[in-house]
Amino acid sequence: MRLGLKAAILARGMSQRQFARLANSNQNRVSSLIQGWVQPSPQERERFAQLLNQSVDALFADDVDVRLERRSTR
Repeated sequence: MRLGLKAAILARGMSQRQFARLANSNQNRVSSLIQGWVQPSPQERERFAQLLNQSVDALFADDVDVRLERRSTR
């Protein structure tokens, strides 16, 4: 998961949907980028960095592997 990208969007007070509109991008694409399922194009990297006033490296680091663990409630 790219927490830098997610945090930067939230810090701007936007939802992923709102940011996708601002960036002229598809909402599903933005979600996939945040999840780390796809790699951003060079144009997306630059555009998102400019829109969010962050460095490309801060936004697109693959910094966390999130795994959910189910725990028994018995």
